[in-house]
Amino acid sequence: MFSLLTVVMIGGMAGIAQGQLQRVGKSDAEDGTGVDPQLGDTIDLDLRFRNDRGEHIRIGELFDGKRPVILSFNYSNCPKLCSVQLENMTLAFREIDFEVGTDFQLISVSIDPLEQYSRAKESKDKFVRLYNRPASTDSWHFLTGKNDEIEVLADNCGVRYKYVKRQKLYSHPPVFLLLSGAAVGELTPAHFQLAAALEMIHTATLVHDDILDQADTRRHRPTANSIWGAKQSVLLGDYLFTHSFHVAAKGGSCEALQLLAQASN
Repeated sequence: MFSLLTVVMIGGMAGIAQGQLQRVGKSDAEDGTGVDPQLGDTIDLDLRFRNDRGEHIRIGELFDGKRPVILSFNYSNCPKLCSVQLENMTLAFREIDFEVGTDFQLISVSIDPLEQYSRAKESKDKFVRLYNRPASTDSWHFLTGKNDEIEVLADNCGVRYKYVKRQKLYSHPPVFLLLSGAAVGELTPAHFQLAAALEMIHTATLVHDDILDQADTRRHRPTANSIWGAKQSVLLGDYLFTHSFHVAAKGGSCEALQLLAQASN
């Protein structure tokens, strides 16, 4: 079994998610959707899906016990959110030293049980071309499957989504999950400290973004900027940012600190 080491919400996507659900009330669009972090839990590797070549496989066949896996839930006919999410992710991959294939793999599972594997292949080919490193092709996995298997995997990961009949689309959180337990050995407190540090950096960017955007709410709750003002919010974001490195340093890994510094510079 692969453990869920951390769950990473993609900053700036929440507004897009709501934007694609036009004229649908909050209770209809959002009830039952979201993410319940399952840190340290495992996924069922015996779940069966179809890959982009039309082959029926166990999802466990895609895990080699050496490389971690980034997992996301999307669907090819998504009107906006999925494309933006995957495009931003791919562009970010192009800017880091770690490479798809060499250092990790990517799995995108369609939440639409009606999606055909040929359509999933079109999506895969699009983002492989954008990544522009042909040697990584076999490490991009776009899967389709039956509703039961999709729901079980999503439940394993704590991802809640729903179909909105009035809009004929799926409401789902823009989230990537890092599955790495068997790839890095036993999970230790240092792994959780690093995951917490990443979330602090993410939260700091949101606090600062709300100041620049002059946003009064985020996810239907008042922002720090609207409650305390810009000066205090800047200090709060700065504190979260610096404290994240203090938390990460407790893990004792200089390499982890260097990577955090490189990614957040």
